[in-house]
Amino acid sequence: LGFPLGAVEPLKAASVAPGRPEEGAAPSADSADFVLEVGTEELPPDEVDSACAQLEQAFPELLSKLRLAHGAVRVSGTPRRLVVQVEALAARQPDRRSRVRGPPARAAFDAEGAPTKALVGFCKKQGASPEAVERVADEKGTEYCWVEVEEVGAPAAEVLTAALGEQLGALGFRKSMRWNGDAAFSRPVRWLVALHGAQTLPFSAFGLIAGADSRGLRLGSEAPALALSHAADLGPRLEEAGVVLSAEDRRDQIWAT
Repeated sequence: LGFPLGAVEPLKAASVAPGRPEEGAAPSADSADFVLEVGTEELPPDEVDSACAQLEQAFPELLSKLRLAHGAVRVSGTPRRLVVQVEALAARQPDRRSRVRGPPARAAFDAEGAPTKALVGFCKKQGASPEAVERVADEKGTEYCWVEVEEVGAPAAEVLTAALGEQLGALGFRKSMRWNGDAAFSRPVRWLVALHGAQTLPFSAFGLIAGADSRGLRLGSEAPALALSHAADLGPRLEEAGVVLSAEDRRDQIWAT
C-alpha cells in the first residue's frame, strides 16, 4: 500500500520507457494520458518486482501491436497495487491501406473472363468490387488477385478494453492463488482502474470490471475509495492519501526515519 518494505531487498524505482509512437507518428492533439491500476492483497516484494518488469516490456509492445501512438510509459508497484501510466496516448488508431491477396486468377475468372463465385466472395469480404482486382504473378509465375483495402482505425478505448484483460492474465508469477473460480494472480485482485483521459475503459478480469475508483491506505479491514475523474488524477490522489508509488521514495523514507 504505501508502507515501506522493511529489510527485504529494495524494489527498483518506477521505470519509464521512452515513447514508441506507431510508425513514427506523433501523438495527436486529442491524445490523453492513460492509467491502469491493479489493486491486490499484499504482494510479496519479489512478485512486485517481477510484475513490474513484465509490464515494462509487455505494455509498450501491446500499444505497438494495437497501433496506438503514445509518449512515455511508466510502471510502478507497491505491495498492494501495480500501476501503468502512459503519457499522451492517441485517441484512436491511424487509418491504413493494405494489399490483400485473393484466389489464383485461374480460379477467379471463368472461360469468358467473368468473376467466379470465389472472386465475388473474396471481394465481398474485403469490401471491394471485382473491377478493382489487380492480377499479379508471383515468383513462380502464378497469377493471383489482389485488392487494396482501407482499414479505418478503431478508437483506443475499444481496442484497449478488448485487450487489457488478456494482457493482465498473461502475467506470470512464481506461485499464483486462485479465487472466484478461474481467477488467478499472485494474490487476489480487489479492484481495477482503467482511464484514458476522462473515459473509463470497463474491461473485465479476475471477476471484476474496471472502473474509476482507486483505493487509499487500508484502515482496519477497509481501504477508502478514491474517485478519479481523469487518468492524470491518480498520482495526486494517491499522494494526498499517503500512498507512495515510487519505490525509490519509499526507500528514502525508510532511511530518513
